[in-house]
Amino acid sequence: MVQVDEVRKLRVRVVILETSKAIEKFNRLKSQGRRIAAIIHTTC
Repeated sequence: MVQVDEVRKLRVRVVILETSKAIEKFNRLKSQGRRIAAIIHTTC
């Protein structure tokens, strides 16, 4: 399980979206030159 509370402690913005929406948002922000990272969690 992804623990976002630990990431939030780093004082970064955390956005939780379904995978397809997360990829769209990531690509849009990246194309704007924003510094961004993604954690993509899928079930097996």
